[in-house]
Amino acid sequence: MKRIMIYLVIVVIVVPFIYLHTAEAAKKVIPVPIISQFPQLPTGCEATALTMILQWGGISVKKQDVANRLPKGIVPNFTKKPPKGANPNHAFVGNPYSRSGFGVFEKPIIKVMNSYVPGSSVNLTGSSFTQIEKLVNQGYPVMAWITIGLKPTYVSRVWYDPYGNKVNWLIHEHAVVIVGYTPSTIIVNDPYTGKRQSYNRDVFIKRWEQMGKRAVTMKPSRSTFSEGGYQTSSTGFLPKVLLLLLFILIDYWYFTKSFMYLALQKFSKASRRS
Repeated sequence: MKRIMIYLVIVVIVVPFIYLHTAEAAKKVIPVPIISQFPQLPTGCEATALTMILQWGGISVKKQDVANRLPKGIVPNFTKKPPKGANPNHAFVGNPYSRSGFGVFEKPIIKVMNSYVPGSSVNLTGSSFTQIEKLVNQGYPVMAWITIGLKPTYVSRVWYDPYGNKVNWLIHEHAVVIVGYTPSTIIVNDPYTGKRQSYNRDVFIKRWEQMGKRAVTMKPSRSTFSEGGYQTSSTGFLPKVLLLLLFILIDYWYFTKSFMYLALQKFSKASRRS
C-alpha cells in the first residue's frame, strides 16, 4: 500500500510539474531568417550574419550585396619578414568570396549596417553576456564572434598592418546570430551550417570571450515586435492545458485501478479466511 501511494504521488504531482517546468524553460526564439554562407561566401560568415540581421530589420538585401560593401584589405604575405596585411578592425582580410580569406571584426560590420540604416547599429563589444541575453530576451538578435562549431582556438597567425599594429589571428574565427537561449544552451543562426543550432552555453561564452567579447545588434527600421517579434520553441498555452488534463485523466485511471486492485486483494483475503 505504501509503495502504491508513493507511486501515485509521483504520477499525480511530480510528472505534470516536470512537464510544465520544462515547457516554460524553453525560451523564445527570434524569427531571424536563416542564411547559409555557402557556396558564394566560403569565408563570409560575418557578411552572412549581418545579412540575417538586416533582413530581420526589414531591409531587403542579399548576402553578396553586404559582402560587396565590406571594405577589403590584402591577405598577409607570410613569405616576407615581418609579414604585413590588412587589419580586421579596419577591413575584411582578404576576400569573403575566396577560401583564403580570413575575416573581419565589428567596426567594419557596424559601418556597413549604418550604410543601410543610418544610426541603427549598437556596438555591444565588451559588454557582459548577461547584457546580451537581456537584449535577446527583449527580441533583439545579436551578432556574436565565436569559433566554428565552438572549436578550441589559439593564435595561428601573426602579422602587422600598414600602420605597424600587430594582428594576432585566432584560428576558427566565426560569426553567428544569437536568436534565443535556454538555461544550458545558446540558440543561433549559424551561417556555416545554414541551420539553427543550439550550442552549449558555457562553451559558447568561453569562445565568445576568447574572441574578444565582440557583438553587434541593430535597432530595426520597422516595428518588428508588433508583427510578432518572437517564435516560441515551447508548446502554446492551450496544448499545455490539454496535455495537463491528459496527465490528470491518466493519473485518475491509475489511481482508480490501483484502488480497485487493493480492494479486490482485501476481498480475496477475507474470502479465504472465511
